[in-house]
Amino acid sequence: MKTLKVAVLLGVAVVLSTSLISGSTSEGSSAWVSAVGEYCWELDDGAIIRLQITNVGNQHYLLNGRLEDPDGRIQPMIGNAEMKAGKVYMVTTSVGAGPLPSSETSAVIARFVLNLPSLNGTVEVSGLYHDPLGAPGNCHCGYEGPMNLTFVICP
Repeated sequence: MKTLKVAVLLGVAVVLSTSLISGSTSEGSSAWVSAVGEYCWELDDGAIIRLQITNVGNQHYLLNGRLEDPDGRIQPMIGNAEMKAGKVYMVTTSVGAGPLPSSETSAVIARFVLNLPSLNGTVEVSGLYHDPLGAPGNCHCGYEGPMNLTFVICP
């Protein structure tokens, strides 16, 4: 009898953990719903956005990763994602530096909208940029977008 109780409890634990990990939903793509792992997108300029996506339940996702630009610079990124009405909405923040010999630094907020099930979409970027070698107080705001994102296999 004790063995049967243990088997039933283990079965319930497996079923619960599987449903929590898969984050099942009626509106999502199975590729996104199983969002545990690394996902990549390519921008029109050849830059790659590489994000590790973690499903924390109830269609909430944590994002950790980086932007790899064609010049080889890496810009760390963190953020979150939500799913609603056949789309994935992501927001990331990042801090980076301009290409050498520039001393410019930037703080950027990016807003992504991805279509399900393709995971292609757009991104809009707003940021603050500062060059400490320029004129005192030389800080400016910038905006780019919307830019196309293409879901790709991570290189």
